[in-house]
Amino acid sequence: MKVGVVSDTHLSSRAKGLPSVLMEEFSKVDMILHLGDWVSLEIYDLLAELAPVEGIAGNNDGAEIIRRLGERKIVTLEGVRIGMIHGHAPYSRKGTDGNALLAFEGEKVDCILFGHSHQPLLRQGGGIL
Repeated sequence: MKVGVVSDTHLSSRAKGLPSVLMEEFSKVDMILHLGDWVSLEIYDLLAELAPVEGIAGNNDGAEIIRRLGERKIVTLEGVRIGMIHGHAPYSRKGTDGNALLAFEGEKVDCILFGHSHQPLLRQGGGIL
């Protein structure tokens, strides 16, 4: 299974759409995971034309997005439990990655995905990617 992961699209009504390279690459995936800060549900619809979408809300998303998607979830893809959180909460004083770890403390997850920081991070520790 090929999974596309994106966050912090921040697409406003003034934007013309998502970057063409993103749309091209996501047309080749089996599932899209969006980690919040959609800003508009139009993004969900654009991505859903390419592949099934799972997502959560971020700190820049309104009540409709929060109500529809929630702010935290665990999805299981091919037996892998993936925790999804935007990363702004719960506040840990250990940065966005610390917030993400805290959000799934005590739960069995194989991987935690988060956005918010606009900085890439790949790390493994304690059996969690």
